[in-house]
Amino acid sequence: MNDEMARTGIRAFDSVFGSVRGGSFNLLIGRTDLNFRIVDRLAVRFADTGDPVYYVDGAGRSNPFTMAQVLRGVRRDPYGVLSRINIARAFTAHQMDAIVRESLPSLLPAPSLAIVSGIDTLLSDPEVKEDEAWGMMSNCLEALEELSRAGSAVIVAATGGSRGGEFLRAMGPRAGNWASLKERPGGRIRIVVKDGRWIDFVPISPLQTVIDDFQGGAS
Repeated sequence: MNDEMARTGIRAFDSVFGSVRGGSFNLLIGRTDLNFRIVDRLAVRFADTGDPVYYVDGAGRSNPFTMAQVLRGVRRDPYGVLSRINIARAFTAHQMDAIVRESLPSLLPAPSLAIVSGIDTLLSDPEVKEDEAWGMMSNCLEALEELSRAGSAVIVAATGGSRGGEFLRAMGPRAGNWASLKERPGGRIRIVVKDGRWIDFVPISPLQTVIDDFQGGAS
């Protein structure tokens, strides 16, 4: 079992969310830029340990450029680390279902980190019947839970959709930890986590390096 754990290096988020550990199921809720920066940073942190990372992107927001910027900020060669981050893009509900339910479980050994973004958005497609969407969601969640039991850290980045609220109510109880990020006045983002703690955070540019970046992400 993979016992690696990592933090994002974004101190405000890490202070309330803590570390992401191997064998855990985590839920990240929201559509802010910070949501996707967090996911990108965790992908980099896990891949920097030498292990493969798999990112199933149904939201079209995975960004190797910002990942490379994080690595350059800590004086790492991006090429070697990024080569261990495997991105599969899903554009339809059925593509997402096939990748999560069939492709991810076939990976042996289990990857250190598995990220799935936008699953609730794609399964909200009005051309997909509601009962079929719920069947796919149930099967995908079971596959992801099995992956976490095999040792992977699993992150589901939920981004919304017409059925998003109902899907969140199904995903929330399965998550060992979750964080919801919402934009607030004054450029702030409010981060609320599962145990009720919260913090307001004013993001800086993703291209700006801060001292936290040099303190490392693994602990």
